[in-house]
Amino acid sequence: MTVVAVVSTVNVDGKKDASGAFVPEARAFLRFHGADPKGDAVVPFDHRLSPDKRRAHVEAGIRAAREALGAPIEGLAFFCHGYRRGLQTGHTTKALGGLVDVIRETCSHDVAIPLYACDAARDADADRKDDLTDVPGGDGGFADVLRDAMLRTPGAFFGAHIDAHVTAAHTTRNPHVRRFEVTAAVPSETILGLPGGSWLVTPGSSRWKTWIRALRTDFRFRFPFLDAAGIAQVLDRGTFLP
Repeated sequence: MTVVAVVSTVNVDGKKDASGAFVPEARAFLRFHGADPKGDAVVPFDHRLSPDKRRAHVEAGIRAAREALGAPIEGLAFFCHGYRRGLQTGHTTKALGGLVDVIRETCSHDVAIPLYACDAARDADADRKDDLTDVPGGDGGFADVLRDAMLRTPGAFFGAHIDAHVTAAHTTRNPHVRRFEVTAAVPSETILGLPGGSWLVTPGSSRWKTWIRALRTDFRFRFPFLDAAGIAQVLDRGTFLP
């Protein structure tokens, strides 16, 4: 599998967010999928650059990674801070930049895009309570807007999806994950978009505690490449890796 990790590599002042979480988790993700954790599959960025320079740097880095790896990217993962309306990369709901074009040019039609970033699956308003209760949820937030923009790219994606976190927690172990499918049921949805995403595992459900336990293993790097039924099967089996 061809995977690429976009990763924030510079700590925010007074924190060890990059060195203590984003960088080691990105490297672990790449190792899990058989990629060199210090090689061409890494797209590092510096949050101290201006947003427009960050966007340009990340987009150029993804293109360079695709060329160096010699195959369409099947898993494009982001390890960085997230917000309800954007990522630390400088991409926001109002400034997606060329991100969708880059994904179209470099990725497979069914690419998995895990956003290992806080809050990117929230909806557009400031109320956090409805983020946890809405089904589907996250409408108008960053993951939703990115998915809808991908939907509007004719013929480019089939079976692609974005996984993103609804809450603020650890970059890869956060269990509050919604999936945003890049699949339109009717033609109008390619124009109007879809109403948010669905829980991979519903909080408080019978599988919830097992899901939390699974994310403490390398399954946190595997689940983005399984469908919901496959995830449920793994959780019910209780053995999280092949």
